[in-house]
Amino acid sequence: MGSKKSFKDLITETTIDDIEEINATKYINLLKDKIVINQFPLKIKIIITSEFTTPMAFDRIESHYSHPVEVVLTQNNLSTFYNNLLDKFKAWVDKFQERGSGFVFDGIKSVKVKLYKYEYQRASSYIPLQFKSSNIINVQNKKDNKCFLWSILASLFPANKDKQRVTKYKEYENEINMKGIEYPVSIKDIPKVEKQNNLSINVFALEDQTNKQSLHPVYISNVESKNVIDLLYIESNENTHYCLIKDLNSFMCDKNRNKSFICRNCLQGFQREETLIKHKKICYDNEHCKTIMPKPGKNILEFNNHHFKNKLPFVIYCDFEAYNIPMQSCTPDPNKSYIKPISKQEINSYGMYVHSDYPEIYKPQYFSYVGDDAVEKYVEKVMKIYKEITYKIYLNEKKKPILNNHEEDEFQEATGCYICGEEFKESEKVREHNHLSGKYRGAACQSCNTKEGKATKLIPVFFHNGSNYDFHFLIEELMKYEDEYNKVKLLSKNSENYISIDYGSNYKKLRFLDSYRFMLKGLSDIAKSMDEFPILEKEFKDVLILADAFEKFRKFFIKYHEIDPCYCYSAPGLTWQCGLKFTGVELELLTDVDMLQMFEKGIRGGFSGVLGPRHVKAFNKYTTNYNEDYRIIDEHEEKEGDFKWEKDPNYYKKIPKGRGCLIECDLQYTKKCKKKTYKYPLAPEKMKIKKEELSDYQLNLLGDKPLGNEEKLFLTLRDKKIYIIHDSILKKYIKLGIKVTKVYRTISFKESNWLAKYINFNTEQRTKAKTEFEKDQWKLMIVSFYGKTLENIRGRSEIKLFTDREEVKKYIKKPNFKDSIIFNDNFVAIENNVTSVKFNKPIYLGQAILDYSKQLMYSFYYDVANELWEKNEIVASDTDSLFLNIETEDIYEDMKKIKDHLDSSNYPKDHPLYSEKKKKYQENLKMNLMGKL
Repeated sequence: MGSKKSFKDLITETTIDDIEEINATKYINLLKDKIVINQFPLKIKIIITSEFTTPMAFDRIESHYSHPVEVVLTQNNLSTFYNNLLDKFKAWVDKFQERGSGFVFDGIKSVKVKLYKYEYQRASSYIPLQFKSSNIINVQNKKDNKCFLWSILASLFPANKDKQRVTKYKEYENEINMKGIEYPVSIKDIPKVEKQNNLSINVFALEDQTNKQSLHPVYISNVESKNVIDLLYIESNENTHYCLIKDLNSFMCDKNRNKSFICRNCLQGFQREETLIKHKKICYDNEHCKTIMPKPGKNILEFNNHHFKNKLPFVIYCDFEAYNIPMQSCTPDPNKSYIKPISKQEINSYGMYVHSDYPEIYKPQYFSYVGDDAVEKYVEKVMKIYKEITYKIYLNEKKKPILNNHEEDEFQEATGCYICGEEFKESEKVREHNHLSGKYRGAACQSCNTKEGKATKLIPVFFHNGSNYDFHFLIEELMKYEDEYNKVKLLSKNSENYISIDYGSNYKKLRFLDSYRFMLKGLSDIAKSMDEFPILEKEFKDVLILADAFEKFRKFFIKYHEIDPCYCYSAPGLTWQCGLKFTGVELELLTDVDMLQMFEKGIRGGFSGVLGPRHVKAFNKYTTNYNEDYRIIDEHEEKEGDFKWEKDPNYYKKIPKGRGCLIECDLQYTKKCKKKTYKYPLAPEKMKIKKEELSDYQLNLLGDKPLGNEEKLFLTLRDKKIYIIHDSILKKYIKLGIKVTKVYRTISFKESNWLAKYINFNTEQRTKAKTEFEKDQWKLMIVSFYGKTLENIRGRSEIKLFTDREEVKKYIKKPNFKDSIIFNDNFVAIENNVTSVKFNKPIYLGQAILDYSKQLMYSFYYDVANELWEKNEIVASDTDSLFLNIETEDIYEDMKKIKDHLDSSNYPKDHPLYSEKKKKYQENLKMNLMGKL
């Protein structure tokens, strides 16, 4: 157990890791006794680190559940908090296991508890607006804290004139039941006000107090009432204040002149009220957040980071070493649960290698240091190197490009940029050159030339697993070097996992990155997999192993994709850029928020669960796994653009060539279909299970515990209502007996197999790879690309660094406060949920791939396995695999009949089914047990 504080006791953070209990419910009950709270009100944040295993692969991973920050006003509120924590944690575990790959919950490893002193947000007395608007009534309550009440009354009992005066509403003061509500009113109290007065109250705030277009939702009511009231929450120093928004539609008119009806949840506008009503049915399932859609004409996603093609000249590779210091503790009471700290880590040394392609500017060198102040000395050294390199680059930049006569003629004749391919506009053609050597590279536009110049001054600094370890020690020291021009910026996945740290300006910077995010293996494993570089750990420092491995990694991508990985933050971002560049595709981003939300709702992961008997005695067994589920796109056409709403409900029956569609419809599970597909039900569906739907056995297991309220993915023989589905899998369901009874909406789009080119290239190169290192990289390129297509940009956050207590207090009070990171007594990072989201990702790709994967699974089972083996049971299923119990005389003789569906290249060469004919081939089953049946 460890504990730390910041700004005295404004923030307290405790890690609990001594509870030996696998059952989550019992664990949380034991956790209650560990958390000591002496002061209220407060905000509380809990992060649970859990372990998951794969029984088949014997793999183990850690994952973190981050429970949302909750306000706890009194001791009595804690029991509600713990119940909520348990429900949400269980739902998170279920969702994690549904992702596929067979991971099963194996227990809680540790819990981090963060407590925040909280002066909760209460809007009080008058603050003048910093902009003009006739749609805002700002009641001037200069002598009381009742701005919330006066704003409510201004809506219910509108004054004819002088609407800003408190006296206009005094006579109605008792018309609102404010029993149990304390002034000034907190946002947290609004649901109680709504309930006591049958009101629907929504609260909005401004990111920029001077700009009304920075409006975003803070609290959106779920109460149905004829009295809907919209409030504006404004801030000024320590004071906050409510105003009335008379008409939200008119208030947003400046931005949406032709869109009169505004959705309060996402602030998108619609031309017709009936369109808004339909939109809200889906939108209100999402967290409230301002939604920013790409504008028509500016919604094309393509490769445009052309400066990624130029290799960065300087890269630094680093590593810290630490002592494990034993910790002394008292003998605990054996009759009680206890904490026994064993050791702590203290950094004792660093190693650093500077890789340089220009030794005349900075020679490649290895540095090391041993001492208790290793972190301080490391930052001091890396800053010295950074300043020396950037200064020498600055001196070299003054050199003019060196052109011979032939190159000068080429420049004069050039009509388009050699980097981006765009035609030159008047007076923008420049001689782009290597800023270090002066060598002329081509005629470029001004924009590309500027990017190339900035790129030279980016110096990546790599630590292996820096995100989870080394970066935590760095940031405090880096802050000491902040000044007016050079800032420290932290990009973080969460409070435990840092993606990168930037130091510098927009013009030049150090960027600390984690090489593990690219290679996903420990250094020793990487060294062993590099067959042509037989590096031994005992002969080389970790830093030099990392440098060798990552330089080989860079050469690998520069050779095949002409992109330097050092520009990216991780493998998914890298393969995404490679894919866009390799295919040259121009993807159309959605501009219609209803289309976006329909695709989002159509995303359903692969089903994972037990479908048949809980115990099977296997005299022989057969497991199947689709060879790289992400390769299913090879034979399917991917969405590319030209999205349209189709009015014809039968469009899916007669789709023109080169187009596909997404359908929102009702499906009837006919008797014939139920009889045929009861073993492996069609159309997986997200559902919330009701208590009356549980069996007696399940009810007995549940006992007095509350039933979770989270949606889960189920296979049922029920009819499906308002089901969103891609036409490819719908056709399969219809063939198996399902009927479409009603079509609500249809989106059509242009399709082509543009992505197959990229996936096939990577797969073919993987089969040719001579080392495990190369094989891993080719596979990672495919897997990561698939993950990128499902990237969820909702619920993201931003992190800011603070050394001022009052600033920290202000951010903790904000409604969108999410988390914190303590670095020392007077230095923290504050994480806030973003207040607006720009949807600039082609999420429709991920939706299509998931539906295609279901089509393959159902096609194999019903068209191949079920036809071949009459007596079979599906024991279990995962996203891309089936575990079958089959009664037959000779399983291998049977499998010869379906050899065209099998990839048995990993079987022993003397096995009767061994063949390389379908090695790594899409839409073929991979034999997980490698012939050991």
